[in-house]
Amino acid sequence: MIKIMIWCIKSCMAVIISMVLLSLFTLMYSHSGVHIQNETGATDYKWEANQFRSTMQEGFSWLHMNADGFNNSFNLAETDHIDILLMGSSHMEAVNVPLNTNVGYLLNNKYASGYITYNIGMSGHTIYHCVNNLKNAIEYYNPSRYIIIETDRIELDEQKMFEVIEDKLPRIPSYDTGIKYHIQKYIPCFLPVYRELGNWKSAGENPTKKHLNNRESDIDQLKYKTLLNQFMQRIVEGADGKKVIILYHPETRLLSSGLFEEENIEPKEMFEAACLEHGINFVDMNDDFREEFKDRHKLAHGFINTGIGEGHLNEIGHSLIARRLGGVIKELDNGIK
Repeated sequence: MIKIMIWCIKSCMAVIISMVLLSLFTLMYSHSGVHIQNETGATDYKWEANQFRSTMQEGFSWLHMNADGFNNSFNLAETDHIDILLMGSSHMEAVNVPLNTNVGYLLNNKYASGYITYNIGMSGHTIYHCVNNLKNAIEYYNPSRYIIIETDRIELDEQKMFEVIEDKLPRIPSYDTGIKYHIQKYIPCFLPVYRELGNWKSAGENPTKKHLNNRESDIDQLKYKTLLNQFMQRIVEGADGKKVIILYHPETRLLSSGLFEEENIEPKEMFEAACLEHGINFVDMNDDFREEFKDRHKLAHGFINTGIGEGHLNEIGHSLIARRLGGVIKELDNGIK
């Protein structure tokens, strides 16, 4: 009995020490922290105030979210107004690059320094979530000049567009209380292990992408165009008279020949036409990315610890986007566009 008790104690101590060491490693290598429900509805969730974030898994950065739970160099309470509201996915959340190299920071300090840009980019918030939350975001932040919505996709899913149009898009859940919250908060190694188990489980899945030019009939295309226009109208209504800029940054995948993989042109033309029809400014970064690669052999996505051109925007991508947005904003201010 004594031997069994000693074995149990040793086993428990080994587990505890292992979790402590693994958690310390996680804090340095890849720590996301805990996200909580956003009571404003501007995003489905936000990070806890001053949440520490680290990554060496994709890019390299160690930073803190601001007091409002977003990746900004200042707190919302430190300014009396916002000129530009920046919305988007994990690309705009930008935890893969240092704080002073992301789009929001560069707009504030270099390319649109006359305006105050506030970034509420949040991982998991695709264009569907941004549009779904747009009205709440405008009501809470009340930007005086522009709303920028980032997206890495313009060939949109019909079901998700319909859910946004009908106010039925499911919100991303958060665990603000209970055992899941406390485990994530106080045992940092739990979340990455749980996430990797999920990735391992879904590794065999290989979803196929349905392109517009593969649609079986003109009726399918008409249905898609109708939904797309209703989706754009939802953006216009949510923006409440503010000028909207949709920023599109395509994947920068390379072929074995060293040339860019060609995009499917039809959905981009349809998306751009829908934007034009509804008075939405469409910014396509495709040419900027291609020119950067042609002139300097540098890609806008990917890091030295990831696949070539894969994953999130890197510092080059953020810089190119901020520069282009600064130029577009200047044109809009001068009435050129």
